[in-house]
Amino acid sequence: MYSYGIDLGTTYSCIARVDERGNVEVLKNMEGSYTTPSIVEFSGPNTVIVGDDAKEDIKLDPENVCLFIKRSMGKNTERREYHGKAYTPEEISARILMKLVRDAETLTGDTIKDVVITIPAYFGISERQATQNAGKIAGLNVLALANEPTAAAIAYTRMRSSLDNKTVLVYDLGGGTFDVTVADISAGQITIVATNGNHSLGGKDWDAELVDFFINQYCAETGAESSEIYDDSEAFYDFLLKAEEAKKKLTNKNSETIVIDRGPGKRAKLKVTIDEFNEITKHLLLSTMQLTKEVLRQAAHKRSLTGEDGFSGPPFHEIIFVGGSTRMRQVREAVKEEFGIEPQMFEPDEAVARGAAFMAAQYLFPHADSGGVELTGPPEDHHIRKPSDKRPTKNVVFGEDVISKSYGIKAKIGGVPRISHVIIKNDILPCSKTKTYKADATNQSYIEIEVYESNIMESWTDLSYGQLITIGKLHLPAGLPKGTHIDVTFSFDNNGMLDISATERSQGAECSITIKTDGLQDEDVSRMREESKNVKMISS
Repeated sequence: MYSYGIDLGTTYSCIARVDERGNVEVLKNMEGSYTTPSIVEFSGPNTVIVGDDAKEDIKLDPENVCLFIKRSMGKNTERREYHGKAYTPEEISARILMKLVRDAETLTGDTIKDVVITIPAYFGISERQATQNAGKIAGLNVLALANEPTAAAIAYTRMRSSLDNKTVLVYDLGGGTFDVTVADISAGQITIVATNGNHSLGGKDWDAELVDFFINQYCAETGAESSEIYDDSEAFYDFLLKAEEAKKKLTNKNSETIVIDRGPGKRAKLKVTIDEFNEITKHLLLSTMQLTKEVLRQAAHKRSLTGEDGFSGPPFHEIIFVGGSTRMRQVREAVKEEFGIEPQMFEPDEAVARGAAFMAAQYLFPHADSGGVELTGPPEDHHIRKPSDKRPTKNVVFGEDVISKSYGIKAKIGGVPRISHVIIKNDILPCSKTKTYKADATNQSYIEIEVYESNIMESWTDLSYGQLITIGKLHLPAGLPKGTHIDVTFSFDNNGMLDISATERSQGAECSITIKTDGLQDEDVSRMREESKNVKMISS
């Protein structure tokens, strides 16, 4: 019996499994690679090509190829249209999941249903719900959503022979997202202290800068107008694919040359040096360093609040590099120069999937030697080892994770409508907190409860710093005076999913507020799941 973890990435995805003895294996796809490009080509209304073959077809059929869909998760207004049909980000992501699972099933003979899927730690409520929906549409039972840096730390800790007490900094720079996390490891148990990041910052942004560099150079040499290339999908993707390869070559070379041939008089050899590449992308690297320093400040602040202000050790002992984009020389050099510690490169493309598989192991056989996670129990219909089959668990490596954003409601503070936070960023998961508010007028028939998400770690902030994610309504008994007490409770589960309730104290009127993504209802997910059964996956 195996447990499965999936790293659903912006540019590449990966699937791994763990057996009941704790042996982990990253699975190849049908093309023989351990990672699959997160690229979907809609070759027909019910026919898709996913992965390497889709990437090869970008220049041939760019209008029907979808890239970087992860950056649109939770934003159903950003639908993509192919062959006359509009697809949500969840539907497209589901096609990637289906490819990973079908290939794994073909190669192993397993039937895969129960999985842990990883997400950027910095994903908010809408993005998390969208990822769960993608799993459902793909026909999977999503046991849990795992924060990517947490999963990487689990894999790293599990694979180490020595589990000394340490604080580690996980620097996770993937193809489309960046997360940085401070984690304590004590007796093999991981506790997340603080997390920060940007899910719109990743290796593709380095690619974009290099594309612009090459296009400017090309236009200078050939006399072409840049608009000719940016407006021509085939030409643009030619530059994009070659820029990505050039970036990889610069890992070990000091310069790289590409050739662009768009016909007579439009052929050019374009060169970039490592110094030029570093210069045009230094602002991106600086952003990751600023976020890293911010998470260290947050960790220090949190330790002071929990009585650890006498903490005399270094802010961290080791730096773990995760994500393929950490292979860039500039990243290693900058991090080492800033912190004086040589980063540990640990399975940058596979660590997250490995950690997710370890986490899944504790849902499916929590008493086996899986080295997994002590989380909540699995659903009743899962096949769990009988109590008589129990074996000692060693290397339990997960203790606590944290919420990556602050959440609260609109309330008057100092007479001005502001966001009053109930849950503060980096609070430990799971968590439930209640805050008391007062009715603003006499004999109110109802109160609208506007729920906001923000990145601010204070008890309140201005509305402009938050994002409205839902509105609920609490109906009140007649005749209540102004100042009536209303208790609002926010509860987060281990997946970072939120439930909200409100109660009027004197007579007990209650309401629950449901958080949903933009317009995607349960019936939509069920319909898309049925439609996905008719999708044919082919090779180009």
